[in-house]
Amino acid sequence: MINSDVLTDWRPLYLMLAGASASLTGLLFVALSLHAREIASQPLYRYRAKLSLASLMAILVITSLVLIPGQNALELGVKEMFPIAAIFIVLALGLLELRQIADAARRAYAIRTAIAMALVVVAAVGNILLATGRSVGLEILSLCCVVFLVWLVFNAWSLVVGLADERSGQQPR
Repeated sequence: MINSDVLTDWRPLYLMLAGASASLTGLLFVALSLHAREIASQPLYRYRAKLSLASLMAILVITSLVLIPGQNALELGVKEMFPIAAIFIVLALGLLELRQIADAARRAYAIRTAIAMALVVVAAVGNILLATGRSVGLEILSLCCVVFLVWLVFNAWSLVVGLADERSGQQPR
């Protein structure tokens, strides 16, 4: 069973994950602000930027909730349900939005979004296990946050490189 002492043991990892997601969110926000005109003019870039920023903010909330002191596994699981559901809805609405974009490259974006949604589903399963007091749920949630952070760094980098390619006249990715 998970009690507040077990959650306290996980605190250093979640401090690191919250700090990393906060830093990456800030960096991405600055990068998006510097290239706002180019991003706004390209529907696929706008799509990628919006979902990347929303996903990083969701990770920030998910990891920050673990840091609230004195809560038990059920309380944490109920709280985690909201950001997990919110990011799933954002990704699902993103897929619907993507269907309206007439661009040959949208298939790759749809595949990436579907993979992200699958990762969110795995995190939701981990959260259910966490809420029922199983420590494996916290491990699954942690692993999903780490994988999602790595995924989002790659995604943000691809967006910035695509913008640079567009400026130099090459085909965007």
